[in-house]
Amino acid sequence: MTPATTLLLPNVRSSRQQEEWTGQQHLNLNVEQDVTLEGYQLYAVESWIADRRPIAHLLVYTGEPSHTASVKALRPPSTLSLQESQDEFDKAVKALSHGNDRRPRKTPSGTVFVTSLAHFRSDCTIVLIPNGDFHSVADQLYANINLSRLNCSGRSALTSEQPRCVPAL
Repeated sequence: MTPATTLLLPNVRSSRQQEEWTGQQHLNLNVEQDVTLEGYQLYAVESWIADRRPIAHLLVYTGEPSHTASVKALRPPSTLSLQESQDEFDKAVKALSHGNDRRPRKTPSGTVFVTSLAHFRSDCTIVLIPNGDFHSVADQLYANINLSRLNCSGRSALTSEQPRCVPAL
């Protein structure tokens, strides 16, 4: 398949998770390969993670080549005709575009959905994901969110780093 019918989504591990992403159980896209996008940053949204939303992060276009984000390429099966592939792709784009702040952006590898931080809600806590690889920091991020919810974080900001030990008094 061509990049014209390739959808790029961060943090997708399985077809079931892709169904949760798009809200479409009968969407015919296969998770195929990892792609690293240059010029993008990935952010986790604390409240979305705590609410167990299937889409719990933002992808932001920066244009800076040193910024990268890891995404999965989703494509219609090769058994579909060109028109059927385009129809499946269009259904996925429509499902992801509905009722949110993400907008499709074409890249050489496919179509990715991006958010502008300038237009994003200010009441949400966002955390920059280092190197744009959510899976490498997911466990630590979940632990820090849980510590924050238990009021064990003091006044420190939520990060994806290891919690610091506090010296005994």
